[in-house]
Amino acid sequence: STLAKANAVFTDTGPDGREVCLVVVADQSATSCCCCPCVCMTSVPSGPYILRQEFGAYRGEMSPGMHLCLPSWKGVSYMVTKQLITFNALSQNCPTRDNVYVNINISVNFRIGPDIERVSSFVFQMGAEKLDAYLALTLEEGMR
Repeated sequence: STLAKANAVFTDTGPDGREVCLVVVADQSATSCCCCPCVCMTSVPSGPYILRQEFGAYRGEMSPGMHLCLPSWKGVSYMVTKQLITFNALSQNCPTRDNVYVNINISVNFRIGPDIERVSSFVFQMGAEKLDAYLALTLEEGMR
C-alpha cells in the first residue's frame, strides 16, 4: 500500500535524480480487505505529516502507529514530507550596472510546516505544482 511505501517515495529522486516528492496522496482502495466495511489493520508511518479524512473531508492529523478496524470512510488522505527541501533555480546570466554579465546560481532551502495547520494550508491551497511555479517565478524575478 501507499502508506507502507511512504518513506521510500519521499526519498526517491526520480529517473534524472532531480525530483523531490513533497506530497503523497494515499490510495484508500489498497487498504480495504474483503467485503468488510472496515480496514483490518492500517499502519501509519511516523516520518511524514499524516492528514486524515472522514467521508472525504479533512479532519486534522492522524497519529502514527497501528490502527485496527478503521472504517473505510475514515483514513489517511495525504502524507507530507517533513524533510528539508532544496530548490535550485536555473542558473542565469545577468548584466550588472557596468554591463558585465555574471552567472547567478540560487538555491533555496525550505521545509513545509512547522504545524499541521500550515501543512494542511499548503496541501489544500497551494500544492506542489503551484509551489514549483511560484519559486521559479519569484527567483527569476529576483535575479533580474
